[in-house]
Amino acid sequence: LILLSFVFYLPVVLFADKVPALGTLMMPKTLSYLLIVVFGYKYFIGEFKRSSILGMGITFMIMGIMSGAFSREFIKYYEYTDNTYLNLIHTHSLALGFLALMVLYLLVKNNDQKQIRTLEKSYHIYVTGLTISLVTMIIIGIYQIVSNGQDIVNYKTLSAMIGIGHILLTIGMVWTFAKIFSLEKVEKL
Repeated sequence: LILLSFVFYLPVVLFADKVPALGTLMMPKTLSYLLIVVFGYKYFIGEFKRSSILGMGITFMIMGIMSGAFSREFIKYYEYTDNTYLNLIHTHSLALGFLALMVLYLLVKNNDQKQIRTLEKSYHIYVTGLTISLVTMIIIGIYQIVSNGQDIVNYKTLSAMIGIGHILLTIGMVWTFAKIFSLEKVEKL
């Protein structure tokens, strides 16, 4: 992943001034960094358990609070008056990150470890989709503010990345809650 991040970053550094569209390679570079963090988290945390859900929920809460402060100050600094994606990061982090994961935590609080492990794949798809959405929203929000209306990057590509993130988010959410529903049905039998 480190090698991939350099592979995506090198053309941007060398040729982006001549071919501005190469700047979009920063997205897969950023995703490589995110995957490094995810794999590192999995390595150091170990197996998936209830506390993993709680820890990730708290992480999204902190991110939501920090992103709210960042967007307010960034918008104020640039004296930007229009709507921007930066305004959405705070609520997305808190609602889809913190609150949704706290609901998930409460739903599986009384399940045993074996049942909780069945949620791992769907949970990771959910968190990955949310992370892709949030990172892309940050990039688009900053781009909207600092670009002064100039078309520097392909805006449709960035919007497609948010769409991919939301698709993964939806798949992960539906799959996770379907698994919880099936666990409840098994317990009642």
